[in-house]
Amino acid sequence: MNGTRILAGVLVLVALLGFTPGCQDFLDGGGPGDGKEETQQDPEPEPDPVPVALDLTWCVKDDASPSQMTAFAQRIQESSDALWNATHGQVYLSSVTLTDLSEDGDVILDNLDEMSAEGAFAYTLQYAGGAWEIHMGGAYPMQAWTHEMGHAVVLQDWTLEEEYDLPGAPCPVCTMDAYIVGSGEGKVVYCDAGNCTTTRNGCWETVILVTHPDWTYPRTPGPAPETAVTVIDR
Repeated sequence: MNGTRILAGVLVLVALLGFTPGCQDFLDGGGPGDGKEETQQDPEPEPDPVPVALDLTWCVKDDASPSQMTAFAQRIQESSDALWNATHGQVYLSSVTLTDLSEDGDVILDNLDEMSAEGAFAYTLQYAGGAWEIHMGGAYPMQAWTHEMGHAVVLQDWTLEEEYDLPGAPCPVCTMDAYIVGSGEGKVVYCDAGNCTTTRNGCWETVILVTHPDWTYPRTPGPAPETAVTVIDR
């Protein structure tokens, strides 16, 4: 991807609602005490938000074998599932073109089987016009993905300080915090005011619902849609 680029988000690794009561409507303009029958209408349910369906290109820098490409394709579906759950059903990968021997894409795997990208654990480059490019290792833990997608799509505020640098860190649950070595897939949820320990006071209330005012939180989504992955093995 060409253009001026800024290192916007880096994941480091560390060793070791509101409710408003519904209104009452009275038939024929009547009210309490006038002898007319009262009927209370149930509030209209809020429509589910339309999820953000992403169509992306994933690239593997190295020459991957057919079996490795199949494994990467499966990992892409797992990554879409994780993003869907982390955003409470409001972002997923609709389609992905996966190719090897390339560095021209939205998500770049810098190697075949290492946990970290080149030069950092994982990072996101920001381009003029709002475009972005994520770099991860081929064996990335899921927190690397949800953290960098936090920068690129979910929080989408490039001026934010990294959560792991804020007073009160580490946040015990948030994917925007640092990855702890040995924690497997790591933290794969975005924190809220009830569980955040840093001065951000909750990614959901402070950032996500401001960036995406049409989203709702919390909500219980169904299963993530299937991602259509097209594999180009060079």
